[in-house]
Amino acid sequence: MIRTKGMSWWLYGCLLGYLAGAVPGFAQPAAPAGAVAVEDRVVITLTAPVGSFSAAERAAIVNGRIERVLASPELHPEQLEVRTAADESLLLVTGEFPLLEVTAADAAVEGVTPAELAARWGDTLRERLVEIKPLHRPHRQAHRLSFLPLLVVALLAFAVPLCVSRFRRFRLPVVVGEILVGIVIGRSGLGLVHYDSWLQFLAEFGFAFLMFLSGLEIDFNLLRPQRPLSEEAAGQHTWRQNPVALAGLTFGITLVLALGVSQALAAVGLVRYPWLMMLVLSTTSLGMVVPVLKERGETGTRFGQTLLLSALVANFVTMLLITLAAGFLSRGPSLRLFLVLILLAAFAAAVRLGSWAVRSERFLNAVGHAAKGTSQLPVRGSLALMLIFVALSEQLGTEVILGAFLAGVLLSLLLRGSGAELRHKLEALGFGFFIPVFFIMVGVRFDLGALVARPEGMQLAAWLILGALAIKLGAALPFRWLVPWRETLAGGALMSSRLSLIIAAAEIGLRLGLFTETIHASVVCVALVTCVAGPMGFQLLMPRPVVPAGDTADTGDAAALPLAGLAFPASVETERSAA
Repeated sequence: MIRTKGMSWWLYGCLLGYLAGAVPGFAQPAAPAGAVAVEDRVVITLTAPVGSFSAAERAAIVNGRIERVLASPELHPEQLEVRTAADESLLLVTGEFPLLEVTAADAAVEGVTPAELAARWGDTLRERLVEIKPLHRPHRQAHRLSFLPLLVVALLAFAVPLCVSRFRRFRLPVVVGEILVGIVIGRSGLGLVHYDSWLQFLAEFGFAFLMFLSGLEIDFNLLRPQRPLSEEAAGQHTWRQNPVALAGLTFGITLVLALGVSQALAAVGLVRYPWLMMLVLSTTSLGMVVPVLKERGETGTRFGQTLLLSALVANFVTMLLITLAAGFLSRGPSLRLFLVLILLAAFAAAVRLGSWAVRSERFLNAVGHAAKGTSQLPVRGSLALMLIFVALSEQLGTEVILGAFLAGVLLSLLLRGSGAELRHKLEALGFGFFIPVFFIMVGVRFDLGALVARPEGMQLAAWLILGALAIKLGAALPFRWLVPWRETLAGGALMSSRLSLIIAAAEIGLRLGLFTETIHASVVCVALVTCVAGPMGFQLLMPRPVVPAGDTADTGDAAALPLAGLAFPASVETERSAA
């Protein structure tokens, strides 16, 4: 009996010893939230935030970059040096690869000047990296990647549609629910999930995939002018029912109204650069418009295509102008600003090459033969096409979401309304995993404390929200030529949704010193409020979808039941009541 008891204690001791060596943090206290570590040794502790990134998020990004320096044979830590960026901030770089930005807030915490702190941190990092890189083995860092945060995000992505379907009275879009649960579990709520490098990649890929599917949603057959039924109206209202013409007119009105609101805010001293605020207020979240229209089955209607094209024009033009503005302010007048033309030229060349390929019987036969079995060749080819344009955009210094969208447009041009099975597979891949991760992580990153800490921030946020809604409602007036007043207002409400592009513009303004912390937090608040209020207003104002009697048995309640969505429901016509 004594031997058994002694054996039991021996086994418990072995188990505890195993846990102490195998489970990170079991036998030793966890590293600080802002710890920058090289091979488990903390070399720098960040305590100050930068923009919308907390100290912990900054450290996670820097740790990911350190992993890349250690793993890449092309990056040499002995070349680590301090450089001054265009906005006068100090950067620790090795070659052309940035590691860490040293801010005045970091220096204030340490009680030294930014130059002194940058030199100290640079020496510490250089010494440790030079020591460790010859001994580095990638598998030694594998334990740092945890599936637990991704599990939390995946479970919430599954639970949100179920919860939303239980509260149909509020007509809350699924993407809005995903953002709200992200806020609950993120930095402004329970703090269960942090914006680490792994989730950051999945979120960015999800956003790129969403832009790819947004381009794929463009139906070029509906962009042709619609011939009116009445002969008396022939030639009089044709252009008014053309989605392209309505989208261009809507964006022109948006720019005029946004400039007026920005000048008014500058006149009372709330903003300093009205032209940049004009671009911020002119944005529309294509990533919000597409899921909401798809959820209601409106993407195949002329009104849905008009909203889609209007969001596309607002997204594409403002994205292009913000990219050019950021390049001009950071690098000055340079031919690099025109590299976006290379991307557009590549798109045009791909259209010509793809048109030849889809007409070639030999190519189609080869693809059809190779697509048999488990190869899923069309899906692989679509993803490769998206990544080609994303990588090209990255190398040219433009926004990667621009390349992803152009890839989706190219695929839509080549399919020409066919390829329903391929579209369903791509939508299942995107909306089933990557896109929900993106929307949940938007909520995780939101910093409520940066907004409520300053009284003027709440005032500016309130005026920006009112101005953002008024701009899009006013710009939606041309929709009245196509649909009744109620749906016109619904379209304006949906177009007022702003999310990732407006947040990216705020980050650029903050990095270049054109936006203060208060303006940055207010703009992010506008994005969160409009991305919730816009889709909800659209759902409340739009008439309920009417399913044709013959399709009742087939579609049922597929839009509300996630398990019934294995086959995406077809677009249905909506009620068009007279105003």
